[in-house]
Amino acid sequence: MRGLNWRWIGAAMVLGLFGLMISRANGMVAVGGWSTPVPVASTTGWGDYPAVVVASGKVHVAWDEQLENLSHQILYSALDAGGWSSPVWVGDGEIPALSAGPDGAVHLVWTGEYQGNFEIFYRQWTAGNGWSATVRVSDTGGLSDNPKIAVGSDNARHVVWSDTMPGSTTIYHATSKDGQAWSLSSAIPGGEGEFPNLALGDGEVHVAWVGFVPGTNNTQLAIFYDRLGDSGWDPPTIVSTSTTSLWASTPSLAVTGGGNVHLVWAEEMDAGTQVLYAQGSGTNWTTPASLSGSGYAPALALDPQGGLHVVWADLVRILYSYRAPDTGQWTDPVDIANIPSYKDLPALALDTAQNPHVVWSQLITAENQDIYYAYHTSTPGTTTPSPTPAASLSATPTGVGPTSTATASPTATPTSTATQPGATVAPSATSTPSPTATATTQASPTYTRTPGPTPAPAAWVYLPLVARK
Repeated sequence: MRGLNWRWIGAAMVLGLFGLMISRANGMVAVGGWSTPVPVASTTGWGDYPAVVVASGKVHVAWDEQLENLSHQILYSALDAGGWSSPVWVGDGEIPALSAGPDGAVHLVWTGEYQGNFEIFYRQWTAGNGWSATVRVSDTGGLSDNPKIAVGSDNARHVVWSDTMPGSTTIYHATSKDGQAWSLSSAIPGGEGEFPNLALGDGEVHVAWVGFVPGTNNTQLAIFYDRLGDSGWDPPTIVSTSTTSLWASTPSLAVTGGGNVHLVWAEEMDAGTQVLYAQGSGTNWTTPASLSGSGYAPALALDPQGGLHVVWADLVRILYSYRAPDTGQWTDPVDIANIPSYKDLPALALDTAQNPHVVWSQLITAENQDIYYAYHTSTPGTTTPSPTPAASLSATPTGVGPTSTATASPTATPTSTATQPGATVAPSATSTPSPTATATTQASPTYTRTPGPTPAPAAWVYLPLVARK
């Protein structure tokens, strides 16, 4: 689980080609209707795994920030007409994921350490109330990792993640109507694998993940798909069809009318790592088509007209392409971050005017990586504010940490009650104070929360340009 990840295969190539060619926003310019990329926040840590949604008139970004003591924090910042807010701490842990609800609420999940194990945690942001208390979602006893969340039109929260509870890494699912009472964590039958993603459509849950192809003695990875309908989970289907590729990774999916699923992922092909696309449902899928000569870590978003927006990383580039619903044709990829510095893990969200907003991690030095942001500006009628220079992160913000206060269910929906290390019981589940930040940059940002013990360092070491998963 916490070894190398195939999706960062290009890191060594970057060092070979560019040495440590590094830069902040200096020299970045707007490209083809895209805004000039700017850092969400300039920190001295290692920013990674960014997530983005647009809700309640703001662009919301969360990311994983590793500090010099090797601990990991989930940081959050928002963009409105006044620019980017100073980043605040919202949890101890890593690999955040965001989703926006129909009421404008923002939903966050991440992996955090709890009683010597890794579990999935949840918080909700609402305008006027801020962040709720932290609730533990997973209840398996295994190592829970790589969560994703989607919120339906009925405000039901669905979370998937990979878990080692069965003895092999398997995809799990849990759901909640209110974010407090969560269902028992349940394994997807036949869902061995990791790095899941999900989308909702027509009252069904659609999940894709990475798993080993049966009969290959764990030597070939592929993209699997499954659907949860009224009758339960279908048998999993392999979507990627190549018999010669060594690996596939980072699936991202969206669902249009009639349960038609659109899926992108990265796969090692004869010509190198490429971004592939297929559509279908159940066991019927189109032959995967390549969207790029090279690339990895794609992210997909669907607009209300059925248009598909996709971004992906390609060493020093972040590429964007669009598929029109009437023609089914993809536009030529456009580099929206045209400066030679290693980039990774783009995330994508659309606003109400269907403008894409993209965040990604970008190498600054061998020991520092920041989160960058750009958005498309050419859609008529957009009201999205222009980004301004990001605030710097202060060294020692102090505040009260969140707690897990899941409410016990009187019905057949079991729930969990847990407190994350370094947190104390909050007096209310509706709002939890977050640390504040000033505009002063210090040598090493650290986070202390009082009262409560200092969180223990992560049990593994992150090396720059080497993936943690």
